[in-house]
Amino acid sequence: MLPHTFYRSIFDFYMESTYFNYDWESFFIHDVGLCEKNDRCGTKFDFMSDVRTAFMEKGISKRNAHYILSLKMTDEQIEKYFNSNYDTRHLFRIMIAHLMDLDSEQIAQIEDKSHEPYSQALLVQFICGVPADKTAPILEMPVSQTDKLAHIRELSGEETYTLVSRSYCKGRRKTISVKARRTPEDDFIDDSGNIYKNLFDPPLYTQFEY
Repeated sequence: MLPHTFYRSIFDFYMESTYFNYDWESFFIHDVGLCEKNDRCGTKFDFMSDVRTAFMEKGISKRNAHYILSLKMTDEQIEKYFNSNYDTRHLFRIMIAHLMDLDSEQIAQIEDKSHEPYSQALLVQFICGVPADKTAPILEMPVSQTDKLAHIRELSGEETYTLVSRSYCKGRRKTISVKARRTPEDDFIDDSGNIYKNLFDPPLYTQFEY
């Protein structure tokens, strides 16, 4: 039996690899950007998703993720994940689940290989506060993958985004903050019906859905 230190060295290599970096950037590609309000001034707003906000509130970034995980994860956990032939994207989602301190039931659902097609949707829902007992019945439903994903994504309702505009007027800083939801056109709409045009166009090769 190989010593646990062997798998920890693989873990260290993975956390500093392009695999982890690429999946990190892809995970947040739709969560942060710039939009413009459909008004006469064309006011610019920075937008950020609730998921991205949750990471910031915990002080987690790509820069410190390796260090935080190295303290959180035991040698037994690392051996379990890095000796099981996980797909790199599935492995990434498992690492994020541990980073975000999801509970054991939530992590169990994400790490289950039969749930891989839903692992990202599950991860997002759990970060948004959905408990594992809400997703478990959906995972057992005798329906298509598409239908399961749709049911999972509906659990926390429409994810909200925080839109912030900062400007200076007569030497004073003015900040406007609004909550908005994403539209089918990939723009944003607030509770008053105002539309905010998404100005960020991510590269095609990094686009994928939750």
